[in-house]
Amino acid sequence: MTQEKQNYTLQQLLALEDDEALLQFSCPGSTLPAWPLIRTHFIRTLMSDLLYTSGGLNAAPGKPSLLQMASYLARSQYHNWINRHAFSAEICFFTTGLGNFSKDQKTHERLAGYFASSYPEQSMLYQAQGDWTWWQNHHFSTILHATPFNTYLHLMGRLRVTATNWKLANAIIEHASRNTVSRLGYQLASGQKDTLKTALSRQLAAFPISANYHANWFSRHNTRLLFLEAACYGARSLPILHAARMAGVTTAEHQHGAISKGHDGYNVAPTLAASPSFRQTLPDYLLTYGNWWSQQSNMPVAKLAIGNPHLAESLKRFMPASCRNNRVLVLGDGIETQLYLDLAARVHTIAGKHGYNIVFRPHPLEKERLKTVPIPAGVALDSNGDIYASLQQATVVISELSTGLFEAVGLVDKVILWKTDKSRFAYPELPFPAFSTMQELEMLLLGGDAVSESPPSAIQAHELWQPNWEENYRNFVEKTIGINNKAGEMNGSHH
Repeated sequence: MTQEKQNYTLQQLLALEDDEALLQFSCPGSTLPAWPLIRTHFIRTLMSDLLYTSGGLNAAPGKPSLLQMASYLARSQYHNWINRHAFSAEICFFTTGLGNFSKDQKTHERLAGYFASSYPEQSMLYQAQGDWTWWQNHHFSTILHATPFNTYLHLMGRLRVTATNWKLANAIIEHASRNTVSRLGYQLASGQKDTLKTALSRQLAAFPISANYHANWFSRHNTRLLFLEAACYGARSLPILHAARMAGVTTAEHQHGAISKGHDGYNVAPTLAASPSFRQTLPDYLLTYGNWWSQQSNMPVAKLAIGNPHLAESLKRFMPASCRNNRVLVLGDGIETQLYLDLAARVHTIAGKHGYNIVFRPHPLEKERLKTVPIPAGVALDSNGDIYASLQQATVVISELSTGLFEAVGLVDKVILWKTDKSRFAYPELPFPAFSTMQELEMLLLGGDAVSESPPSAIQAHELWQPNWEENYRNFVEKTIGINNKAGEMNGSHH
């Protein structure tokens, strides 16, 4: 970055891609535009410069040791080999593995697991390595691991880069960079452009390998309906979606976190939204938690409010807490851990004197990091495996961007947004009472809701969480691929 920060909105940043010429560069061996291979990486490079003081949106979480990676790879390969003829899956879920959690000595998948259990005979999970934890004793056992192929693809992306790949990557990044200058008055540093060109050249090299592999994979497993986590983000999803279309597979993404008008993964420039070729880089459907979330995205996909299975099934298990202990729950973001710990400490100085207990709940991505970071005095670390147990114990929930703010609606007395450049960017219209100073937070804690720019009316739970998720899901499956549920009704004991 070569100049002072400005307070851009996402819509202003998207001007850089509001350009038909940017869609004329094609992926190898196809007519698909190549811009989506690097789109989120490019935009998040800008966002990291503008919004984050430590860390960045493209920074990888802490890497495991080589021994840990090798162990995971060997176990994954062995598991896949012994099950190579065992599974046929009409409905397949490609997941990151970050949705895994443990309950009753079993591993559950909070995103896809509920859907898969609705059609256990026809469904399969194809799971990446997540945080490199080797999860065992899976509740839903029809699982194959994506890590062996992903490792191969990563290596091939590095080894197979050709002069043609590099020339195309250079042309795309230079074109987009010129747009950032002419339309935003913003100049990327040369090192940032080099990083983006290297990343894109590898994606271009890997594209045909991934597309061919997955087209054969879908054919071999008789797949008819594919759910791909974060499919709208482009990048590695692009060749998988392309392969699915070649194989005649219907594609969908199920919502995995907050969707907002400031989320670059779910909002694009008008030129892209209107482009038939860009439409071919996206899934056929986006299944959201509720109508409010669907309205936050302008992606040119069919949006269907289906519900949030993990929330619905989790709440069946919890009784209203008899004592919430005046607990303030601060939710981390997975990136700027120290920033949130500092916030929790500041909240303690304000709220502690009014009898509140301050608890910090880390994002799954930062749990390992917390083992080496000191926790501030007066702040406790949340130890619940499930966020809903934490919400049941809280009187107040505070965060900047977390989906947990929305999950707290109807469960927690006060849901409060930390108003920063990041949350302003994500939520141009503030969805909750908000504070930017400790004095404003104290007013909110003590009962005031007249803090500047508080929303005129709070979002209602029914707008966020469509009821009857399982019936909605079954209707979707029957409509798209005509499968009736041969396995009978799923009951609450499955999860």
